[in-house]
Amino acid sequence: MPSRPAQLIKRTAGALAGWPLLVAGMGLLAVVLLTPIWVQCRRLVWQEQVLAARAHQARQQADRCRHVLGSLESGDPILLERLAYSSLNLKPAGARVVPDQPQPVAPPATSRTVADELHPAPLGRDLGPVITWLSPASAEQVAPFQPPDSIMVTLATGPARFLLVGLAACCIMVGLLPGTPIKPTG
Repeated sequence: MPSRPAQLIKRTAGALAGWPLLVAGMGLLAVVLLTPIWVQCRRLVWQEQVLAARAHQARQQADRCRHVLGSLESGDPILLERLAYSSLNLKPAGARVVPDQPQPVAPPATSRTVADELHPAPLGRDLGPVITWLSPASAEQVAPFQPPDSIMVTLATGPARFLLVGLAACCIMVGLLPGTPIKPTG
C-alpha cells in the first residue's frame, strides 16, 4: 500500500504532465507571430535612418544655396565672373582661351592638407565650377537593410511558418488534455 505522500506526488505529477507542452506550444506560437513584426520594426528603423540622412543632406544643400544667393546679392565679382564662365560660356574681354590639354597622369604635388579637404575655401574662392557648390555633397551612406540572419527568423518568416503554427497547436492541445487520474486506494 503506497503511502499518502507518494499518492499526492503521483496525482500532482499526473495533473502537471501537460504544462511543459502547453508552455512550449505557446512560446512557439509567440515566436511565429511576433518575429515578422520584429523584422518589420527593424526595417522601419532603417528607413528612419535613411530619411534622416536625406533630410540632413537637403539642409546642407539649402545652406549652400542661401550662401550663393547672398554672394550674388552682394555682387561678389569672383562669383559673377565664375557664373559667366560656367553657365553663360562668356569670357572677359581680352582673355584668351587655352586649348584643352591632356591631364597629367599623376596630379602635381600641392600644399593642400586633409584639413583643407574637410573645410573647403569660402564660396567664391574655390577652384571648382559654381554648380558643384550647389550640388549635394556626398550623402552619409546608410547601409542597405539586412534582415536578421538567424535560424529562428528564417523558420518564422519562411514557408515553414505554417508547419510551426501546426506544431504549436498540437503542443497546446496535448498540453490541455487532462492527465491520467490516479484513484486513491484504501
